[in-house]
Amino acid sequence: MYFTSLGPSYTGQLRPNIVAPGSALSATALIDNGSGMYNGTSMSAPLAAGATAALLSLVREDDRFRELENWRKKKIRAVKERSNDASYSLTSYPLAIRTALEESARELPGFTMAQEGHGLLDIDAAYDHLLELATRLNNGTRLTEFKINNNSKARRMYDRSNNIPAVKRIYLALDPDGELSERTWLKLRNTATEVRLERVQVQNIDGTTVNLIEPDETGKLPFSIAVPGKEGEQGRSIVLGLSNNFKGSFYSVRRLEMMETGKTYIAHYNTYQNGQRLST
Repeated sequence: MYFTSLGPSYTGQLRPNIVAPGSALSATALIDNGSGMYNGTSMSAPLAAGATAALLSLVREDDRFRELENWRKKKIRAVKERSNDASYSLTSYPLAIRTALEESARELPGFTMAQEGHGLLDIDAAYDHLLELATRLNNGTRLTEFKINNNSKARRMYDRSNNIPAVKRIYLALDPDGELSERTWLKLRNTATEVRLERVQVQNIDGTTVNLIEPDETGKLPFSIAVPGKEGEQGRSIVLGLSNNFKGSFYSVRRLEMMETGKTYIAHYNTYQNGQRLST
């Protein structure tokens, strides 16, 4: 049983990011007659928030995260004092927490990514992931977000209609961060961004799901990646240059002849910079 809306977003970004228990949960009673039983995102959201707060309380005791925490405190103090002592962005801080939660989540059988996102919240596993990310951030790695087709609804990547074209062009651009220095911003824009087709999920009419990772006997998957101007040359990955609008785009190709009526097909793309996954 799930209560949140199905993903992905209209831009094609994975939603929900993760899921948490939300069915038949006991809440603290307002009276002395025991606790009540509740369902829905009103239960799963505070559970996820409380678990993340507990995670942060624990990782702050580790030296690897303490350095990152000191950056945050210095930034807050500089903003309050209106000084230039911390002229850097803290965007990577919340993105590291989100990424750790996503990459440590456990996939549930019988659900697609459109239903569960990256999977079920797993705070124990997130602890190790977050400390690994903190080490990378301390060594200069930066996390950022992307805009897909400029977040335009007119060029939406996803809809529920049956009139879906076989080929859709995807433009990727970095989401602007006004706190980054011009030098850092240019460096991020000129960092090679790799897009990978990780797998194709298929949900059958009976609700069961299958992950297609390897091509079939024809050497193909129901989705592929193509370069503008070379739509016939299709593969599983592409490297983009986000400083150039033309080189910052690719085609998502649907092989409609491989898709059966009544089934749902979901292409799972990840974006990477310097080997670090940034978005799905």
